Amino acid sequence: MFEFNSILDYFNEVLFNLVHFGHHKNLKGQVFVNQLYYTGVQAIGYIFFFSFITSFLICFTFFRLFNVGDLNLFGELIVLTGLRDIGPIIVGMILLLRSGTAITSEIGAMKCEKEISYILTLGVSPISYLVAPRIIGLVLCNLFLSIYFFIFLLLFSSVFSFIFSNIPITELFTLVHKKVSFLDYIILFLKSTISGLFVGAICCYRGLQCKESITEIPQQNIFAVRHSLISLFFLHGLFILIEAFNSGVLRYLKYA
Repeated sequence: MFEFNSILDYFNEVLFNLVHFGHHKNLKGQVFVNQLYYTGVQAIGYIFFFSFITSFLICFTFFRLFNVGDLNLFGELIVLTGLRDIGPIIVGMILLLRSGTAITSEIGAMKCEKEISYILTLGVSPISYLVAPRIIGLVLCNLFLSIYFFIFLLLFSSVFSFIFSNIPITELFTLVHKKVSFLDYIILFLKSTISGLFVGAICCYRGLQCKESITEIPQQNIFAVRHSLISLFFLHGLFILIEAFNSGVLRYLKYA
């Protein structure tokens, strides 16, 4: 059996194997590549679709419902939506519901079929062989898919802004370039990497919690989705709170 006394022991083991991921890289290479392909390459279509829907809603609401003509405000809205807040959380939820549940089911099935016990008899750590490559794959895919989401959102928004308000397509690129700061990229990097780390670690942990019955896999999937969603919204809410403190927005709440 492969059990942990607490979730802290599990995270300690995970962090240790992430730091020493270079050891036995030939053994983990195929698992890592498969995770990148399934999580990153095959999820491009979902990113494309949701960026299309998001850009349409933004442009339709801005130019048709509210009929706002301030392009500076529109550029800030694109940056806020695609790069800082909405984009990373949409990508995180896509990876959770698509790849996170698959990871939980796969590891849970291996646990029920005693395959993890066989891995242990070979002297290989399941955390090193199964968990670490999947977590690193999710972290990298979360980061790059968030960048792709912002690029697609920018492209679609430039087209929809031209359709709704005859704004030249190249003008939006120039406007967004002026509104994006280095801090925006730092926030995107932190949100994406931490979200991928949390989702990967939680989903792998719930898969390892399966005992002997295959019927426990759906239950562990429910726990994985629930705990990952809580961690995602807590993380993004914490970043928004920090940004609010930094911008001084909270001092105006006393006048509300």
